[in-house]
Formats: sequence, C-alpha cells, structure tokens
Amino acid sequence: MLFYGDVIKDKYQGKKFDKIGSQQDISATLLAQLNIPHKDFIWSKNLLNPYTKQFAFFSWDNGLGFINDKQCVTFDNIGKNILYNSDAKDNLQTNKNLNSGKSYLQTVYQQFIKL
Repeated sequence: MLFYGDVIKDKYQGKKFDKIGSQQDISATLLAQLNIPHKDFIWSKNLLNPYTKQFAFFSWDNGLGFINDKQCVTFDNIGKNILYNSDAKDNLQTNKNLNSGKSYLQTVYQQFIKL
C-alpha cells in the first residue's frame, strides 16, 4: 500500500513500514491520518500505530487464513485440514493461529447473523 500527499503526517512522510495487515485495515489507517475517528470500523486497525498487533485474517466460502509475524496458516472448513502452513514444525504456533482464525471467523459470523 502506498500513501502520499500533503495529508500524510510529517513523521510518516518518506517512511517505509513493514506491517502485516489486510484490506479491512485501510479504513482505520487512512482515517487516523486525517484525524477522523475510526472506532465505528471495529474490524479495522491503524497500521501506523506502533501498538497495533500485526495480523491479517481472511476467509473464503469454505475456509480461512490467519497471518502474523510468526506464521501463515490456511484451513479448509469442509475437509477440516490445513491447506498451507509456512512453519509446519511449530505446532504450538499453528494451533494458536488456527484458534485465532477460527475465533475471528466465528465472531464475524455471529455479528452478521445479528444484522
């Protein structure tokens, strides 16, 4: 993602950041640059905030993926198996990421059902 222009805060101009995020984080990141509240975008995080946890969640019709600074894992909900694992030897991290991804997906679905 590339941000440029006069609205970018001086402390961020000309800087390169290596952050993990997803398309849903664009809202909070841009609004924070414009000093506009973004709390209504509950699924979005400001990628330029140094205290923001680095992760990305994504899903498709029958699966999910979760990425953080340690690992990327994708999971097939139908076959109940891992499709991709960037570090299959680290079982503890794999379980943490799968649990985070499944929890995220469940919360998103519960919010959707309430609408």
